[in-house]
Amino acid sequence: MRALVTGGSYGIGAATCLRLAGDALARGEAAKIVVTATGARPDLAELIGQLKSMGADALAVTGDLADRDFPLQLVDEAV
Repeated sequence: MRALVTGGSYGIGAATCLRLAGDALARGEAAKIVVTATGARPDLAELIGQLKSMGADALAVTGDLADRDFPLQLVDEAV
């Protein structure tokens, strides 16, 4: 399973990431999850650690989706 979760460092986004990783783990798979946030946040680093402890291949990418160059950077880093 591969997923890109924008705004995933807390709240519903973080819960989505954890659910995806848990579902993949239950199927004996490792989720590949890219999480975006607008800035480096302590909760983002903590989430990435949690996802990795669940066997997920997790990557944090920080930036603002309103910045016209960021979506391309995001795809480059995620793929």
